[in-house]
Amino acid sequence: MKPNISEAFSVSVKEVLTNLCQCELQVGKSKMRNISQTLDEITILIEVTGKLRGQILYIMDQKFALELASMMIGIPISEMDELGMSAISEIGNIITGSSMTKLSELGFYCETTIPSVILGKDEPLHVIESIGLTIPINIDIGNFMIGICVREY
Repeated sequence: MKPNISEAFSVSVKEVLTNLCQCELQVGKSKMRNISQTLDEITILIEVTGKLRGQILYIMDQKFALELASMMIGIPISEMDELGMSAISEIGNIITGSSMTKLSELGFYCETTIPSVILGKDEPLHVIESIGLTIPINIDIGNFMIGICVREY
């Protein structure tokens, strides 16, 4: 995977979450790993088509997802209901949209689908590329991971 693809996501997640959550954010060292199944309790999956094809995953535990959804909406969310899932889906959508804008400036013109929320750990994922780049993200409320499983066309 080209470095500018992962860099677009690293920069976008910093910009979006710093503005949205008003919190400090650290991007960890990325690594390649098998992402053929969900790695934590909640996964947001967004399909990418165009110059890049594959999936973008936002992987988190429920506690983190509830905190993030609460920050997004501005009221406490205590269970992952439709409102909570909608909020974390929208965060994934915003980060991915920002990343796609950055990538289009580099010649990677892509479109994305509506985010899907997958609940449950170790659930099978039907991804084009099962080996993807994972980027760990640490913010004040906890940790999550971005999975980038794309191929250039």
